[in-house]
Amino acid sequence: MNIELSSIPSFSFAGLNIEQETWHYLADISSPSISLVDSSDIFSSMPLISSDESCSFVLPNNNNIPEQNSSVDQDFSPMTSESATQDQVMIDQNLEVCPDQGIYHLLMAYGEALQFSLKELGNEIIIRLNDKACLTGSAIQRLAYYFVRNLEGGVHNQRRKELIKNYEAVALKAIYQIFPFGRFPHFAANSAILEAIPQTTYSVHIVDFDISIGIQWPPLIEELARRGQRMLRLTAINWKEENNSTCFPQSFEETKALLCEYAHGFGVSLKMEHMEMEEIKTINIRENEFLAFNCMVGLSHMAKSRSITNVAEFLEIASNNNRGIVTFGDGSELASSFDVRLDQLYALLESMEMHFPKQFDEARIAMECLFVAPHVDSLVSSFQKSDIVIDGLIRQVGGLAEMGFPPRRINISHLMEAKELVKEGESLYCVTSEADNQMSLCYLGIPLVKFSSWL
Repeated sequence: MNIELSSIPSFSFAGLNIEQETWHYLADISSPSISLVDSSDIFSSMPLISSDESCSFVLPNNNNIPEQNSSVDQDFSPMTSESATQDQVMIDQNLEVCPDQGIYHLLMAYGEALQFSLKELGNEIIIRLNDKACLTGSAIQRLAYYFVRNLEGGVHNQRRKELIKNYEAVALKAIYQIFPFGRFPHFAANSAILEAIPQTTYSVHIVDFDISIGIQWPPLIEELARRGQRMLRLTAINWKEENNSTCFPQSFEETKALLCEYAHGFGVSLKMEHMEMEEIKTINIRENEFLAFNCMVGLSHMAKSRSITNVAEFLEIASNNNRGIVTFGDGSELASSFDVRLDQLYALLESMEMHFPKQFDEARIAMECLFVAPHVDSLVSSFQKSDIVIDGLIRQVGGLAEMGFPPRRINISHLMEAKELVKEGESLYCVTSEADNQMSLCYLGIPLVKFSSWL
């Protein structure tokens, strides 16, 4: 299953080449023509389960949990009660209980146990989920698997670190090309920013919440060059925990070197800087400089899911300093309840299965371990926090209008191009618009990524 750059379709907005230029940039950060399936390195540390093996595994420290008595009083049957007549109860002999539905209800119950800090109940539910979880099963069985594995902690995280060694060479390139989870919000944000830039602007300044490897910006750089806009300033948040980490594909300095070289090739003068969140509060805005705050959070291709606290702080800074546009892409349903985020993760796993035929299960499992499991970790940890803290932050992030951001209408042409980007009508993806300034990427009708633009 070789990924060929030439096979990727191209979409444009006013000359903005959304696809091909990004692939050229990707080719600079990873080896070209890598076979995702044939590469054995990425799977070497992944504990795969064969069809002959049990799909469950032993949880640590579960010896103290009493075993449940599975015996049933055979003499008792509510259907043999004298009060139950054939007219009152009708039984369909062909009716079967779907095991996946039981898993879903267990996951929902586990979410309630997390929210109300019912640890004993949570442990009991995990025991039940452990019996039903399967890495090679259906989407809901795999979701249960990642929930239970989340509790393994160190061992599970070590396996992920070993997989991340192959992150930039294979996995990142593959997930960005194959799936629309990252391309959709990047296209929407770039289009909105370019449309909002006044003609009298001397310099464009973008403050990026999570620049990662800078994969969003090559198409925008090329379009700025086409328009004759030669000055671009890009400010990235300095996440201290990543400076000395081996779990991220490349450092800021490497990203800076690649983007500056790319911009230079198009005659654009790019200045990149790394700032702490506190420094952003007093950022220097130059005369005739257009300022944009770009916040992408929880997208599947990102190395790390940012906390809701970080997002709320960034948006507050944007509301106090913005004089241009705010673009917000949310792939983790930050302001949603447990059941909504659970449905989102289920749809994410279903879409993974659609893109990988059965013979490529190992590739799919590796991708899920890298890009889906962290969202499960984030979901569990976020609902273990104080209800008061979470509720306050959800209201803040979920109500950008209440924070003082006027909505900025999305051009209808952008919406139509986004639909084309995800091949709506030919695939199970679709793009919906809930408001004039919002649109969502959905799979099976379930929102996976939401985008909105604000002034």
